[in-house]
Amino acid sequence: MRRLRLELAAAALAALMSAGIAAAQTPMKATAPDKMMPAGDAAKMRECDRLSMQPGIKLEDRSAFVQKCMAENKAAPK
Repeated sequence: MRRLRLELAAAALAALMSAGIAAAQTPMKATAPDKMMPAGDAAKMRECDRLSMQPGIKLEDRSAFVQKCMAENKAAPK
């Protein structure tokens, strides 16, 4: 009987600790583009990346496409 009480107490303690840890976690950090560039540039990069997913663009050409798109968007007036 005593062992059962200890097991129940340990299980309850574990449940409370896991609930406390889950509640104490902070939201996810910003993505790499958000950390490395201004907010406007990060939005442009996401848009260029979305455009690079078009069916006509090969996988190996997507990086170059995103770089070219970013360069064109920086030259465009805001």
